[in-house]
Amino acid sequence: MNKKKLLFCFLILACISALCAAANTESQSIGDVTMLGSTNYSNSPSITGQQDIISRDMDILERLYRYIDTNYLYDIDYSKAYEAMASALFDSLDEKYSYYVPKDESQDFEDDTLGVYGGLGFYFSKTYVKYQDPQDEQTLYCIIERTFPGSPSAQGGILSMDLITAIDGESTIGLEATECSKKMKGEPGTKVVLTIKRGDQVFDLSLTRQIVTVPTIESCMLEGNIGYIIINEFSSTTAYNFYNRLNELTSQGIKGLVIDLRNNGGGDLDAALTIADLMLDDPVLITIEYKDPSENETYVGNKGSILSEDVPIAILGNGGTASSSELLILCLRDNGRAKLIGTKTFGKGILQHVTPFNEGYCSLTVAAFYGKNHEEFHKLGLEPDIAVDDSLSDEQMTIISKMLEEDAFNAFKEANPVMSDEAIDRFAVQAHEQYGLGEPQLKALLYSLYQSALPSEQRTIANPKYDVVLQAALDHLKE
Repeated sequence: MNKKKLLFCFLILACISALCAAANTESQSIGDVTMLGSTNYSNSPSITGQQDIISRDMDILERLYRYIDTNYLYDIDYSKAYEAMASALFDSLDEKYSYYVPKDESQDFEDDTLGVYGGLGFYFSKTYVKYQDPQDEQTLYCIIERTFPGSPSAQGGILSMDLITAIDGESTIGLEATECSKKMKGEPGTKVVLTIKRGDQVFDLSLTRQIVTVPTIESCMLEGNIGYIIINEFSSTTAYNFYNRLNELTSQGIKGLVIDLRNNGGGDLDAALTIADLMLDDPVLITIEYKDPSENETYVGNKGSILSEDVPIAILGNGGTASSSELLILCLRDNGRAKLIGTKTFGKGILQHVTPFNEGYCSLTVAAFYGKNHEEFHKLGLEPDIAVDDSLSDEQMTIISKMLEEDAFNAFKEANPVMSDEAIDRFAVQAHEQYGLGEPQLKALLYSLYQSALPSEQRTIANPKYDVVLQAALDHLKE
């Protein structure tokens, strides 16, 4: 069967499973209510072993739909009915990566795939409302994954793992991620108030929306001729940009390479595989396993590499490193080419097909990924070869929240407008005495705030002095 027709069958089926039993009941009248089950609309056909279950259910669903159409007293919104059935079918899969995006949400879905948009400048995630656990606040609210340097969110002091509990006073608990995204977007120059929960502290931040450009890749040369490339996400142009950045670094004679994938949630699979292939010689990259084993695919790279095998590679990862990022790690690590440094990755090892469908979109999980060593990492994550944890504890987050409320960082920046290592060291000593937070964390935070206030062309791409994970990678590469 043509795949589009088959998918159409899937979408039309929708939320009928629980109603099928009612289709075999006899017609009963209770006052003015006629129960489902009349001979004209709901007698199920006899089912033989050869009949297709989908065909059977489609027949039942069609007769149910026609029964409603014929007898329902009021007008039917056919478009709304279709969207509800399509969404219900995907909901019945009970798997968060498979979903249907209806027509009225398709524009937001398209906007989220572009590199430029009006907003606040951060990635966030949110558990579907139906999967929320009232006892787990991280399933109730938006979770900040990453802020973009220089964006309104970075300048406002929003941190990774902050929770957004309300948008302009409206709780985010009952909102899906697309609804939250829509409320946070708006005309550039307009304001939005986010209620932030950080540890035990809750406070409001008023942010001004801007046109935000998502940087996908940046690079620089670090001390000791160590090349550094950060990949924020994988898009259709990422592999080409990586190729150019790596060539620039190799032409300068790099002695080691750091690839920073922290908080990179994935993206274009082909981009990740192409990047891996650039640094490997005739490798087995990954295997993709489908429902039908005859469709399984093993990806093998090309002969030759643009990076000498004498140049060691370190990859930085954390709990926000997922999907295509994890596959790049697997490709390089399973082929003995790189070490993972940081904390355990997220653990998303399944493939979705995302396709336009009837003026909306659908995302369907169709396969699982495995590296050369066939390591199972979906829902498990990848353990680092060298563990370095730079995350903040709840207690530390509470202290930082207090400092932000008291405007400690901005007050120091105003008194010391020119960033210097000496100024940051002085702040760390003073703030440590006053608030009790460790000096390394204080230095990293103030440095980040200084950087976010600079124009993009003046920012330092990477500074190991204020990044313990990067420093650990440099130490490893110099061994």
